[in-house]
Amino acid sequence: MAPESATAHIFLAACFFFFFLSNSHHVTAATSPPPSFSFDFSNTSKDQLGDLRFEGDAALNGNLVDLTCNDDSLFCLGRMSYNHPVALYDNYTGEVASFVTTFTFAINILPNTTQRGDGMTFFLSGYPSRLPPGSSGSVFGLRNWTNTSPSGEDRFVAIEFDPFNNGQWDSISNDHIGIDLNSLTSISSTRLPIYSLNGTMTATITFDNATRILEAILNFDYNSSLAPASVKTQLPAQLDALLPPVVSVGFSAGTGGYSELHQIHSWSFNSTMAATDTPTRDNEFHPNQGEVFGIKGRQGQNLVIGGLVILVLAVLLAIWSTFSWCRLKRIRNSFGKDSRLKRYEYSDLSMATDRFSEKKEIGKGGFGVVYSGSLKKKDVAVKKILKDSRGEFKDFLAELGSIDGTGHVNLVRLEGWCCSVNNYMFWCLGRQHVELFLVYELVPNGTLHQHLYEKSEVLSWEMRFKIVKGLCNALHYLHHQCSQYILHRDIKPGNILLDSEFNAKLGDFGLSRVAEHNNVTSVQTEAAAGTMRYMDPQSMTDGQANLRRSSDVYSFGIVLLEIAHGKYNPGLVRHLHRNRPYTFVEEVADEKLAGQFDRVQMERVIVLGLRCSEEVASKRPSLDAAAMQFLESGGELHAATIHKDEPHPTAARA
Repeated sequence: MAPESATAHIFLAACFFFFFLSNSHHVTAATSPPPSFSFDFSNTSKDQLGDLRFEGDAALNGNLVDLTCNDDSLFCLGRMSYNHPVALYDNYTGEVASFVTTFTFAINILPNTTQRGDGMTFFLSGYPSRLPPGSSGSVFGLRNWTNTSPSGEDRFVAIEFDPFNNGQWDSISNDHIGIDLNSLTSISSTRLPIYSLNGTMTATITFDNATRILEAILNFDYNSSLAPASVKTQLPAQLDALLPPVVSVGFSAGTGGYSELHQIHSWSFNSTMAATDTPTRDNEFHPNQGEVFGIKGRQGQNLVIGGLVILVLAVLLAIWSTFSWCRLKRIRNSFGKDSRLKRYEYSDLSMATDRFSEKKEIGKGGFGVVYSGSLKKKDVAVKKILKDSRGEFKDFLAELGSIDGTGHVNLVRLEGWCCSVNNYMFWCLGRQHVELFLVYELVPNGTLHQHLYEKSEVLSWEMRFKIVKGLCNALHYLHHQCSQYILHRDIKPGNILLDSEFNAKLGDFGLSRVAEHNNVTSVQTEAAAGTMRYMDPQSMTDGQANLRRSSDVYSFGIVLLEIAHGKYNPGLVRHLHRNRPYTFVEEVADEKLAGQFDRVQMERVIVLGLRCSEEVASKRPSLDAAAMQFLESGGELHAATIHKDEPHPTAARA
């Protein structure tokens, strides 16, 4: 048997030989990293402007972008969009993107007038962006006035920031934000204070591929006394009825009989899914005019090509089968020799979960499905992680070893693992369908998310504070007590499990990574980790996740605010803390608690959550013993020391 690298070279050479001989159609597709970009128009180079598409009246004007005319002209119309395709979903693989975008913008009424214009939108539509003619005024440049049922590439999803009431489709008078799905009648909208859409504001829009929730949160930068506003809706499970698979993202605005300024100051966007360029095909055939075995032209060539194809495929199949079998056996046998983790057989897990039946399903997320089961009279949770790869799961197996030995009262215990591999071939491209499984202890009381949002029984403050301390204790252990510190990278209520006594157990280590304290290597990833709304905004740059302990600290802070408030709205909590220093505790506290909570404990949880979720990583505290002491008895929090050479562990492949 040839070495692994030599076998791979033989395999690739045979593939090229096969393509050359067959002269059949070719398909080429180039995959780019997931889109991740940021524009600050007060400091944007001309080279960066090539990544933007300006249409209509939209133009760069000094340190900002004007979407509509920068004067008192009427019936202006403009769009600015990202000049590259953004993948939303893949019909073939079923993958759906999550994304988050944040932008600072301004809507300004012209001097000496009280008349309102028609507002602006953030939109997703067919790529490339095309500004419809005759779409000024209250249609926002999304469609023309006659096309009331957009189809194909003209379909759109938009979040509108609208200061003007148009009785034809606006159900809310004056200032409002709304979500539009191929219609200017918003499917969901929120009323705003009158004349509040007049100044500089910052909006954050997120889409979660697991829940299909699209949400926009608006902060009024020009007036901190105004509470943040939000609007959200759940998009359909099948997005192909709503938008094409590849979209443009950007901003669109129009004015009608009244003037108004619509300006973009800065814009960032991060997605989890890479865009694949449109394949190009060449089916042209050029026959040789000679004879083969007395048969002329195309028939002779087909005879030779057919025979060679059969021969090459037979050789490739033999090489690939031998190579795959040996490689899988070597990897599986090399792992687990010095580990307590047990390798389970697929047949055992299938039997334990009734062949992974829906009745056994107890949870589902963006990275897999969890089933309950019983193995040798022991209740377990089996997480099934589906992934197609070229057999590159060695890192996954090695990563399980990092979790081995992290036994801790506030961590879900990992019992073992399973890897099922099916080899198959498509023409000369060898592929492997890999199914990965993690076997955990079964934690009986469900998740924190279920108790906050789905169960009718209210989670008491005593239990909530116990959960907070348990979660802090788990992260203190992972970050500071392991010889190689571990980043969890997906801290959220759905990954915090509760045992029979409501002790918190942090689970789902399929995304964790290990780094040595003195490792100076910076490893980055093109695959986003975690759930977008809980992710450190500083961790995503250029489609790569740069991860430190402070990234986990940020997620921990957001979860603390959610535990205290009873729902996800960190902007509102920060607003109340800043503007109402004497009453913020009572106003932030979950109304379902009906005032039944310890005020000192509640204040400490809120303050720690706000400190941990600071936008600038260097301002966040370290989750060391001082953080636990702060929760118990107050005291000082230690600021985290972030070194340039602190490792950025790569994203796990699970």
